Amino acid sequence: MLECVTTADGLVFFESPALRAIGVPHGFSTRIGPGGNTHFTLASDNDAHMAQFAAALDCASRRHVTVYQVHGACVWEGDGPLASPSACTEIVPMGGAGPTAADGRVQADAITSSDPAQLLAVRTADCVPVLLASSDGHRVAAIHAGWKGLVAGVIPNAAKALGASAFVAAIGPCMGLEAFEVDEDVAEKFDAAGLGEAVVRGRWPKPHVDLRLAADIQLRQAKAQVIDSGDLCTYRDERLFFSHRRDRTHRGLPKTGHIAAFIGAKQ
Repeated sequence: MLECVTTADGLVFFESPALRAIGVPHGFSTRIGPGGNTHFTLASDNDAHMAQFAAALDCASRRHVTVYQVHGACVWEGDGPLASPSACTEIVPMGGAGPTAADGRVQADAITSSDPAQLLAVRTADCVPVLLASSDGHRVAAIHAGWKGLVAGVIPNAAKALGASAFVAAIGPCMGLEAFEVDEDVAEKFDAAGLGEAVVRGRWPKPHVDLRLAADIQLRQAKAQVIDSGDLCTYRDERLFFSHRRDRTHRGLPKTGHIAAFIGAKQ
């Protein structure tokens, strides 16, 4: 189970006991930052908050590595050339988009690295953040798995790119089963991807999908040694998390914040 950590200055995040045990710095952020700031967002334009969270993980000196997330299955070798398309294990076409975004970041939804000077980060606001580490902690991966990425296979792609015979995984806060209503065509995509166990029909007027279970299924299929998780719902647990569906889709707010999952290779 994930464990809640509160730093001396009041920043709140969650960590995996299994990743902690092998000496891998990591954390899943919340909306609660230093001093009780309840809008501690790790959006792409908030370098100050990114730096504060990295410092809370004792990784202030590490270089942040992120990608331009596109809800696909591309995995980028983060310690390879910055904009090399060949760094992707698999590129899923996203409306004809190229391998890099306007800001120069690689378009991908997972990053792998063995460079202990780096701190990998993916951002979410309902999707599933997943962190992986080889059993010796010297190679890691950060994954952003929205429903499209799950059915496209971003988690198995990242596990393969990790290149470790044994690895540990942690599934972070995401939208829970009760909140994640989908249309039947989306539910059928989970069925087709071998994730039908995560689809619940008949309990509600429309199908619902357990994103956390879908991630867990794929991690078990990839032979993860340990999988840490927890009953944390971004939609339900408003005190702790931002939620795109709750804040924007259902409440009509112009934008919401983002939480992030950070991980770095063991030094």
